[in-house]
Amino acid sequence: KIQTSYSKFIFDISKDHTINNMSSIKAIKKSNNVAVESLLASTPEFLASFESALGSHFTTASPSALESQYEAAVTVSPDAINTPLVAALSAYKDLLAKSIESIQLLERCYD
Repeated sequence: KIQTSYSKFIFDISKDHTINNMSSIKAIKKSNNVAVESLLASTPEFLASFESALGSHFTTASPSALESQYEAAVTVSPDAINTPLVAALSAYKDLLAKSIESIQLLERCYD
């Protein structure tokens, strides 16, 4: 009789644990779906921010021309902060981080 009670107790705990896990998984999936829908809805604005950053910070067509542009800022005052370069890197870094975050979200949902 003790063995039967113990088995029933273990089964009940396992059943409750499974139900709780399933509820948690469903909640996570629903949360991820909402996040993906929000990501998709905000994509046009995100792409526009990319275009804006590229248009204002990376106006030259070639990397060597861009390098010359940033070198000119340093030549004028070698000890000063290269403000155009810092602004460009900051904008690029933020956009890159947002892109990686978006890719990881999509990978979690559609893996």
